[in-house]
Amino acid sequence: MNNVYLLKGNSLKAAERLERLALAYFRANPPLSSGNLADIQKSYAEITENLITFLEEKAPGLLDDTGIKTPSLTVQEGASAMPRSYLEYPSIFPLTLQGQTRYIMYVSTPYQGEGFVPEDAKKLTGVEANKIGYILFGGGWGGAAPIVDRPKTGTKLPSDYCPKKTNKNTVVKVPTAKYTYVLSGPALEALKEYKNAQAEASQAFNSLIDRIDQIIAEIMAGAGQDYETGKLGIIFSRAKLAEANETSGMEVNLHNDARLSDNVHFRVQGHSTTRSQMLMFRNDTKEGRAFQSLFSELKDPKLETFLNLGDQRVNHFDCGKYQILKSTSRLLDRGEGINGLSGHIADWLIADMQDRRMGITPPEMPKAMKDVLDAAFEQHQQHDKQPVKKTSPKP
Repeated sequence: MNNVYLLKGNSLKAAERLERLALAYFRANPPLSSGNLADIQKSYAEITENLITFLEEKAPGLLDDTGIKTPSLTVQEGASAMPRSYLEYPSIFPLTLQGQTRYIMYVSTPYQGEGFVPEDAKKLTGVEANKIGYILFGGGWGGAAPIVDRPKTGTKLPSDYCPKKTNKNTVVKVPTAKYTYVLSGPALEALKEYKNAQAEASQAFNSLIDRIDQIIAEIMAGAGQDYETGKLGIIFSRAKLAEANETSGMEVNLHNDARLSDNVHFRVQGHSTTRSQMLMFRNDTKEGRAFQSLFSELKDPKLETFLNLGDQRVNHFDCGKYQILKSTSRLLDRGEGINGLSGHIADWLIADMQDRRMGITPPEMPKAMKDVLDAAFEQHQQHDKQPVKKTSPKP
């Protein structure tokens, strides 16, 4: 939950000054704008912290007036998850409507109290606050960008925190039961083999795209049309890939609105609702048969196969040191190194993973939970080191 304020008076002046200084600083020290998403997030976070250090030296009172040094201590609760605590900083969003810019501050509501209150500001509630939220975020968090985006930071759960009690008249939706596991030893090796197979499959698919790009270039050149390789738009659906209806499962979009026609390699069928063109197999030419053979080499590795789980389906979560599996049904006859794990612990590790992906420092795992995890994982490792007993074949 957030408290929403329309800035006025002194808080408005502070927001306008913060925007001027922040824009100037980011122009002089631009963060990464392309490449790996994690690297972009890290770059932006580092420059933001450098900006705050700069402002502490050049305009210390500005940080106090805009709440950048006054985080809310919040607690997140889930239906079945352990509570997680964070320090969340106020965010100021410029909102321009009909040529006039207003400044809106969002302050996360702390587990106790009201949190930072900007001077001279008007608190927005109800319909007014909801309307501002829809304009800024289109009905969900993530549309607009604040002047200074300081990520929240995990912190220790307050000692006086009490979980919220559910009213006896409140209907609680019970989440779908999940079985959770952590991998060790042989299962980790199988996971490594699966990832290698994924990389090989990805490389084979990229090679397929490159080959199709070259074929289209040859077709376009033969028709006297200009075509630049490397700009081919591809939509691929493995579910549509089938010999029975001669569908490759591939739709293409050519840059500069170029269009394909039937050729010796494949037939072309226009999409019913978009400008995409579907590539259809043909078996009546050697070029068509060669084109179809490219698709027969595509592989779709499945983790369940490498873990010898048969038809049992799992979701995998890469939590760094801990590799977690979740399943909607109990894994029967699971192989070596697939170990049962408390759902609370698994959910905590997955939440940590999700935090890190968002550039957020996760809260520290509660000691009791960490002790259980460490003991269980050490036990699994010791078990993995034991030699496998060989049994003599029955006479």
